[in-house]
Amino acid sequence: MRTIFNYFLALILTIISATLLMAQQPLPSIKGWRIHAAFGNNNDIAEAGDEIVVGSNNAMFVYNKITNELDVRSRVSGLSDVLVRKLLYDPSTSTLVVAYDNANIDLWQNGRASNVPDIVNRIIVGEKRINKVILHKGRVYMACSFGVVVVDLKLKRIVDTYQNIGPSGTNIDLLDISFFNDSIYVLTKTGIYRASEKIFNLSDFQSWSLFKSATNYRQIESFNNRLFAMNDSTLEVYDGNVWSVFGGITHHYLYDMRVSRGKLLVSLNDQMLTVNDDLTTISNTDIKGARASILAADGNYYAIIDEQGMLRFPNNGGNIDYITPSGPLGSFAMRMKYADKKMWFAGDVLNGLGLDGGWGPNFTGNKTYLLKNNTWKNFKGTDSRIDAAPDLIDVAIHPDNGHAFFASFGTGVIEMNENGVVNLYDTTNSSLEPINFSSQNYKPINISGVDFDNNRNLWVSNFGAVNPISVKLANGQWKSFPLPSNVNTAIGFITCDDAGNKWIINTRGNGLIVFRENDLNSPNDDQVKVLNKDKLNGALPSTNVFCVTKDKKGELWVGTSKGLCIFSNPGRVFTPNADFDAKQIIIQSGSIFSYFLDETPIYSIAVDAANRKWIGTANGAWLVSADGYTVIKNFNSRNSPLPDNVVYEIGIDASTGEVFFSTNKGLISYVGDATEGEKIFSNVNVYPNPVEPGYDGDIVVNGLIQDCYVKFTDMNGNLVHETRSNGGTATWNGTNYSGSKVSTGVYLIFAADEEGIETFAGKVLIVR
Repeated sequence: MRTIFNYFLALILTIISATLLMAQQPLPSIKGWRIHAAFGNNNDIAEAGDEIVVGSNNAMFVYNKITNELDVRSRVSGLSDVLVRKLLYDPSTSTLVVAYDNANIDLWQNGRASNVPDIVNRIIVGEKRINKVILHKGRVYMACSFGVVVVDLKLKRIVDTYQNIGPSGTNIDLLDISFFNDSIYVLTKTGIYRASEKIFNLSDFQSWSLFKSATNYRQIESFNNRLFAMNDSTLEVYDGNVWSVFGGITHHYLYDMRVSRGKLLVSLNDQMLTVNDDLTTISNTDIKGARASILAADGNYYAIIDEQGMLRFPNNGGNIDYITPSGPLGSFAMRMKYADKKMWFAGDVLNGLGLDGGWGPNFTGNKTYLLKNNTWKNFKGTDSRIDAAPDLIDVAIHPDNGHAFFASFGTGVIEMNENGVVNLYDTTNSSLEPINFSSQNYKPINISGVDFDNNRNLWVSNFGAVNPISVKLANGQWKSFPLPSNVNTAIGFITCDDAGNKWIINTRGNGLIVFRENDLNSPNDDQVKVLNKDKLNGALPSTNVFCVTKDKKGELWVGTSKGLCIFSNPGRVFTPNADFDAKQIIIQSGSIFSYFLDETPIYSIAVDAANRKWIGTANGAWLVSADGYTVIKNFNSRNSPLPDNVVYEIGIDASTGEVFFSTNKGLISYVGDATEGEKIFSNVNVYPNPVEPGYDGDIVVNGLIQDCYVKFTDMNGNLVHETRSNGGTATWNGTNYSGSKVSTGVYLIFAADEEGIETFAGKVLIVR
């Protein structure tokens, strides 16, 4: 350390005349979040002034008709919740009503959301769900699973509720709501109820009466002095006296019905009908199966169609435009892997995750996606081999050519590069086998885990096969291996350690299997050990293992249904009489000692460039120091934009430090402060530079040598901050040792490896 300090002092005189170092390009801000929403399938659409707003399961996006710009709004940008179910815009107050799946409500106005959490916070027997939102006489009326909710947009609060309005005061699920001829109509699963608007106490069930019995109505809408009712295949209309079938619309599947710009838009499976004031209709066969559609002020139709996102249809004919932000096809990733500035996502999920009953097919259909240069590429529909693969659940990256090898729980192993499928490995060209214990004629090739060892051999878990472990050697040859008859072959993820052992989770709660092949040409010297909770045989916190991750020191971090453990000496697992048992981290709080994370289910563990661990749990995500004894960060849905507390998978882009979290409610990422270290100081960035007044974030220096020493001084050489880089990134919050913000001026940055051989010098300008 003395050598480094002397070097820093000597360097001050030579750096003063250097050119101010500027970041070459803007990078995502440290400690910033961004959502990665799947906008292929959406729930609702609304026009809000110059904007078209689309709500999805993870966020909503906004298209500006004037500037043609797209913007994503989520919990990161101020929304209160995640799954946007219904949208409604009130032009008189310039308010966008955002109703969520859990009955939470946001009122978006002037670039910010005001939350109305009364329903989501209220204790209600049964389900809480908002099914329809309409505007009537300056108030918002919501048809909910428990009754009617009335919101005053000027007061920004709920002003009335009508509950238990069914027969004899029972609760009924309200599917839709409308106003017609001075009466309020609500649609239920058993028919249409109505009450007079003039009745003072609409919360009294005696104010309501059954107007029309029906079991298949899904929507009602008031238009041109008529009440329209839609079921699965017929559109009916009530003129105040009698009901009739409208326009001969039968034997179609009806998706949606709404009034837009003085027209009634009816979305069918094979067309969209525009109903005019005189009840004549115009058919548009380009708009098929729209979940919802609107006619906007610019004269265009905008529709949301499953797996296509939002489409713009010119009213007078012309080209159809697809207008959707770049994003993944699905909102979940079972596994993520980074390599060569690309993040690969295995986008499907299996049934039975975390359950003793084991894994089963789900046929999610998301397939796989790739994130490169902030642009998403989805591979569904690009190759028949991808489309035929039922569940892509794991991925391993070849260390040389960067090809991604995906485990398909049904068809084998799919090798891909960023252009598409390179090869499919199944029973015809590999040692992979179909499932053995299925009684059905259909016997899929269930691949449940893939990983490369240090010799570039691809190891594969072949769930339920007679020979459930396979390897694709570096020379392309395939071999398979049996397990002892007493070992359950319902195996999952596989992890190769530095000693040549393969650690394989059992998906039915039967512990952790360790396999070592020794001589590939000698099948009789294979070694197998099944670890459990017993001492001297693993000492696992639970035999229900979810993940095994190798860190940069070669230690194995294991997540189970009852907490975390670490194998510090995994290479000794087959050494006779050796103590290789896992250890749990013991922390002290006052006079009490306990296991870190106690019995919290641990679903995923990822290692960043500084060998710190990101841990995905049933109670949020945790960042801990390299040894696990210091908690650096803890994110949950209450203290961060994390959409859900259950974090199933974590992936890290080592080049930017971006940490991706996969939850039940979507993908989201956080820009961490650890990146891959460089071998030399050849591309160091400092940002922001200059630091402008009002900036309150960290000053970031990246492109550094791995784990180097970094010092910040004023122009007189007085030390104001020193640190060690996390991999190739160091940060400074712009304060001195007393915690006060440093004053305006140029500050010098010095970095060096431990011997002071590789060095860097730069500047940052801070303006207060």
